Amino acid sequence: MAESAGGRQDPKKLGVEDNAEDLFKFWMAACDNLADGGIVRDMTSNSAALIDWLIDDLGAQPVDEWEMCGGGNGLGDAGRG
Repeated sequence: MAESAGGRQDPKKLGVEDNAEDLFKFWMAACDNLADGGIVRDMTSNSAALIDWLIDDLGAQPVDEWEMCGGGNGLGDAGRG
């Protein structure tokens, strides 16, 4: 499973099955089930709408997975020192 916003259309276009329930399970496991399940459920249930809003309404650009996972710090030039 890709760690993205559960239910977003972009992963589906790439053949990646992703949904809010799988994202919830991922984050709970990542937190050793110590996170507040209600907060994690809210976050994962609403993550697709949040990403849609960021991209569609605010013009944000999706970040390449490489930048998020060690290939860069996701900060662009601001993070270089």
